[in-house]
Amino acid sequence: MLKLKHPGIVKILEPLEETRNQLVMVTEAIYGSVDSVVHSSDDVPGPLKGTKEAAMSELEVKHGVLQVADVLHFLHNEAGVAHCGISPKSVLITAEGAWKVACFDFSVQINVITEKLKKFNYSKQKDSILDPASRPNLDYVAPELAGGHNEDMATIASPACDMFSLGLVAYEALTGVRLVDSHGDIVYYKSKAVSLAKEPFSGVPAKFEGTLRTMLSLAREGRPQAADLSKCPYFQEDLAVRALVFLDGFVQRDDLQKASFLKDLDGMWEKFDARIIRYKVLPHILKELRNESLAHLLFPYAFKAMKQQNKAEFKSYTLPVLQPILAGVKGEPLVLVLRHCDDLLKLLPKDMVGTVMLPLVTRAFTTGDPKAQEVALKAVHDMCEYLQNQTLQDQVLPRVHEMALATQSATVRINALVLMGTLVDRVDEAEAGKMLSTAMEVTSADQSPGTLMCVLGVGNAISKSFGEALTAQKVIPLLSPLLVCHSLSHSQFSTYITLIREMLSRIEKKMGSMIYEHEPVEAGNSNGDGATPAAAK
Repeated sequence: MLKLKHPGIVKILEPLEETRNQLVMVTEAIYGSVDSVVHSSDDVPGPLKGTKEAAMSELEVKHGVLQVADVLHFLHNEAGVAHCGISPKSVLITAEGAWKVACFDFSVQINVITEKLKKFNYSKQKDSILDPASRPNLDYVAPELAGGHNEDMATIASPACDMFSLGLVAYEALTGVRLVDSHGDIVYYKSKAVSLAKEPFSGVPAKFEGTLRTMLSLAREGRPQAADLSKCPYFQEDLAVRALVFLDGFVQRDDLQKASFLKDLDGMWEKFDARIIRYKVLPHILKELRNESLAHLLFPYAFKAMKQQNKAEFKSYTLPVLQPILAGVKGEPLVLVLRHCDDLLKLLPKDMVGTVMLPLVTRAFTTGDPKAQEVALKAVHDMCEYLQNQTLQDQVLPRVHEMALATQSATVRINALVLMGTLVDRVDEAEAGKMLSTAMEVTSADQSPGTLMCVLGVGNAISKSFGEALTAQKVIPLLSPLLVCHSLSHSQFSTYITLIREMLSRIEKKMGSMIYEHEPVEAGNSNGDGATPAAAK
């Protein structure tokens, strides 16, 4: 297995090692086997939680069968090897949802007579507990290897052996039923093998039934080659399957092929269920996100897929891959990410919003690109509830002030002022003073109606939050000169004058009350002006 190099063969990270109590081998992350998913068994240690609820769809099975067929084509035509042990337990499913071939214990060189195959003895005369480990599972072995048909072929392996086994695996994955359930009884197996041609194949799609019957033919010459399987109409006419096969080799495709595929992918998206997207689509999309020339096409699909994840799945599987990519994203992809800020906020742990999202915002602020700055300002509005007040005041607002004063874009300027007004209740009085100073500088250069109304909003929010003193000293001196701007419409002027009157009213009420409470009252003088009531008359 270590010598066989193919993406469809389980990757060995640490070779077999013997310890005092067991044999240990480290492979890539494995989710389970076809058997463990179809029958909710626990034959493969690992993250099997959820397999009972995660039944494979027909599309997933079709794709998996083609992945195994691709491995068999490699083994038969390039490695010159017959696996001889294909079964639901030897086809493993990786953490990324790929079907991969393992368990090469019984593999042999094709068309070579070998003593090894003579050990495939299914006679009941042997009672050793080691016997099952010395031969392939009888329920999936080809008749010529079990002595079930044409005894003179019992010691000859061929590609046809594996195609027979794959046919049985495909049937079981599609129907959930073991077609040959011999319990190790060679007599029953022989009877069943002969009668396979008469099986009704209940639950098998009509388009696949003919191909499956040829795969399970007693005569090995009648079985198809592994490479022919993908040409079967059942697979060839399914665009969703072809899309998944294309994704398997996505890394090897050139950018033009990838771009063409991504433009067509939207039309096939509805055919993918949540498991297909989680295991077979999203991993390929995430791996390719660093490709700047395709990022604008990839990110929308990435977010489309992430919407179908819960927080736990996102944190465990997607975020570790996505976070390093986001750390360097720029240009149009940065804009795309910020436009999906709300989607990310729904998935990110609250304590990671500042770590993951804030660098994106500050990067967009400093680009000088009005489009990026605009979406960044809106993103801050969405995420500000997850950020601490000090973070907003120290890391966000200074850049907002800079943009409001430096930008040539009216939209950016207005959104910056709107954000300031939103954050008034999150800042201290010193920062509120900075907001008023920025607003004054802005209105000295821009007295368009939109800008003037946003300045009014900032001033009104500060007046309500920080009281009459700041209102009298800074807010009204900012707003009152703007009353004579000819750009204001009648309704806008009315709004301005109404709010200023309300501010003055609050000042009058507050200060009048304070003066009355603190002014000394002389005996006989109820007027407070030093004159007696008589003199007053």
